[in-house]
Amino acid sequence: MNSIGEASVSLDIILLAYNEAATIETEILSWRRDVLSHFDNATIIVGEDGSLDGTTEILSKLHNFGVI
Repeated sequence: MNSIGEASVSLDIILLAYNEAATIETEILSWRRDVLSHFDNATIIVGEDGSLDGTTEILSKLHNFGVI
């Protein structure tokens, strides 16, 4: 059971990202800490749309480390 007392609650957070290299890692870590940590079944879904500033590489790193 999770901290809100709902064993069967699941949550999907969808974030849209385009050229967000300056903030994307902090934002994802904040969502995980502040929201997703309260659910047993929660997922972050990032819709990345061809960023040219390194956002894609940051997201790949976070994925490889199991953050997203």
